[in-house]
Parts: sequence; structure tokens; C-alpha cells
Amino acid sequence: AVLASGSSLLVLDLLSCSSTKFLVEKGEGALGSNDEKFGYIVERIKRLACARKSSEYCVLDKMIDDSAQWTFALRDTQPRLQDGPMCGLVGLTMAAAVQGCDLQDIHTPVPDIARKIDDVSKRLLSHVRLMGYSLQGEMYNTQHMADTAKHMFACNCNVLPLTRRQLLQSFFEGGSVLVPYDAAPNHEPALRHGHNAHWALIVGVVYASTSDKIGSETGNQWKCINVPVVGASECTVIVNDILDSKTPSYVVARHGKSIHQGVWPLIDLIDSNLNLKKPKPSHAISSGFIIPNHLDALRGKFLVISATI
Repeated sequence: AVLASGSSLLVLDLLSCSSTKFLVEKGEGALGSNDEKFGYIVERIKRLACARKSSEYCVLDKMIDDSAQWTFALRDTQPRLQDGPMCGLVGLTMAAAVQGCDLQDIHTPVPDIARKIDDVSKRLLSHVRLMGYSLQGEMYNTQHMADTAKHMFACNCNVLPLTRRQLLQSFFEGGSVLVPYDAAPNHEPALRHGHNAHWALIVGVVYASTSDKIGSETGNQWKCINVPVVGASECTVIVNDILDSKTPSYVVARHGKSIHQGVWPLIDLIDSNLNLKKPKPSHAISSGFIIPNHLDALRGKFLVISATI
């Protein structure tokens, strides 16, 4: 199958879905980055589907019927690694970069930090220390994250209730979506009661569409759409199409502990966020961090960042 989407071209072997049999031609508005191609995402979805051990989840065993079409909605992003517990601030920096928001020229005293971190991270850390939000870069409050984004990047940033519809709507409208969640040792969403709270930037959504209003007129099974989606009505059609589907949808995410993108079932990310209850006891008693007794300021919430007009 060959699909053209603007200046990007995707070629996939639909039978093998081999990561060696795809090509992305870069250009203006290109989807995906140099080190992360669509083939990786396809392979990741296949592994997740097989792990479910259910025919309803199996990509290769009638996961989608003949009328369905897999759709990629991806934003071109660059990885940024954290140093220390700065996953929230690193995620904020990546989110602002997607929106074209630069760090403001605001004078803040740069703290004396033993570890080596870049200038942007130093200035963000200085600000959150000055505001009493954090000591080492840990961010356990969505409103503190939003206030930091507005002040340091001069962008719009809102805290919203986390639901599948709200997250998808915000993503397809073009916002940078930052979600706190409970991370497993491999950084995937987990259910550990909040013992390893982490932040992820949503950079893509992958879903199977059966809507007559969404899809390729050529009958290709793989399609790319650009983000943001132009037009509120079309955005609503896409979101409704995903929510009405019996096939699982996936998010593509970046976070500060890997240069690689994660590909996770959307429902796993939602459940992981709603599982944020209490920090790990050993973390809570540490004097080197500002950690609350509960995680109410993270649970059931996420951030949407957009450029000011």
C-alpha cells in the first residue's frame, strides 16, 4: 500500500508489516522523526496485540474488518532526556517546542547544581525552586506545571479532566498533551498506586477507522492525517470514530527517560493515571524533594499546551 499525505509518503508491506519494508520521505510537515519510523509503531502494536491473547485484539487475525483502515496521526518531535527527577520539566520543554514556544528571556538566579544539565533545564529548575514547587525538578502538581509553562514559555496551558474524549479532542485540535501516569520499570503505563509517577507527552494517535467520512478513497488500509485537524466538525468526527470503534486505539508518547517513542493502548494510559494515589513511602519521607502525601493534584488530570495567538 502506498499513501501520500502532503509531502510525506508512507510505504508499508501490509502482509508482513516488516519494519524493514517501509519508507518515509521527509519534507515540510513530515510525520515522524528520523529515528522513529512507522514500521516501529506497527511492530509495537503487533506485539501489544499478541500479548492480549484475544482475537478481538489481534491485528493479523481479523482485528479490523475489510472496511476498516488504520490511521496514523503523528507529530514530528525530537527526544529530550532528563537528568534526575525532571520528567515533568523535560516534558514541558518538549511540549512547548511542538507549539513553537521559546523559553522567555526572564532573569532568574541559576542554582548551584552538582549535576550537569542544560541551560533550559537550569532556568526551569531555578523557577520551580523559587516558587516552592520543587527542589530537584520533581513536579507533583498539574497546576504548578501549568503556571510554569505560562510564565517561562509564555504559552497557553490548561489543566483539564482526563477522559478519552477530552484527551483525543485536545490532541487533534493541535494542543500538546502532557499526561502524568504511573510508570513500570520499562516506563510503560502501570498500576503501582502512584509509586513511580512520571510524565509523558502524547505525540501521536493510532486507530482503526470504519467511518465513511474518514479514510482513503483509494482503499489503502494505512493512512496518515496531519495534526491539527482543520475544522471542529471534522475533529469531532475523528474523535467519535475512535470512541465508537471496538478496536483498541493507541497513543505514541515521548518521555524523558528514553530517546525512543512508547506505543501504548490509550486505555492503559488512562487507567494508569487514575491509579495515581500515593507516592512511594520511601520517596515521601525524603527531605531532598517536595512530595505530597497524596497525588490528588495529578490523578484524573492532564495538561494541554498551545501557542498564544
